[in-house]
Amino acid sequence: MITTLMIVALILAATRLALFLTLHIVGRAHYSPVKHAVSDYAVGPTRRLASAMNAVTAALFATLAAAVLWGYPNWTSHTSTSIYLLVLSVIFLVLPALPTDLEGDKATLIGRAHMVAAIAWFALSYTLTGRFAQLVADSGNALSGALRALNIIAMVSLIALVIALLPKLRARFFGIAERVFLVAISLFFLVLPIALLVQ
Repeated sequence: MITTLMIVALILAATRLALFLTLHIVGRAHYSPVKHAVSDYAVGPTRRLASAMNAVTAALFATLAAAVLWGYPNWTSHTSTSIYLLVLSVIFLVLPALPTDLEGDKATLIGRAHMVAAIAWFALSYTLTGRFAQLVADSGNALSGALRALNIIAMVSLIALVIALLPKLRARFFGIAERVFLVAISLFFLVLPIALLVQ
């Protein structure tokens, strides 16, 4: 069962990354990877593609939650990690109903709710990279170094992302910092199922 779940998670992670890249290719005429947040792609002509990516991501985190519940009952972080993964799955299921406020638009209640959901997803996903990197390292897995490196990249880019929220830096640095973080997270959850399959 655990093998099946990890294979499904691997397929979903690869699909998410492919959709993420496709989103930027299709949306290049409307959005700038420097000036626009990735959430902006969910408002406008690329909305359906962004919603598809969110649905795949929700399925990925739900699958990983099931894998942790089924395959790692003795892990000390078993319960809380499963809960974090399920919360992430729910966040991505509701994100299409919480479109972001575009730059320059008046702030709305839904836009603020989107911001809260985004902060939660960034924080939880980064926390999980640390937990899973340690789990894999404890088993002596050959891929533990790659996961640790992606965890560090996620940490540095998350710090840069927060700093880039400053008004004078946002237009020039936020988009890039966010994308480095999201690519690091996406690659982490792509490598993770492989690591857990071979350990």
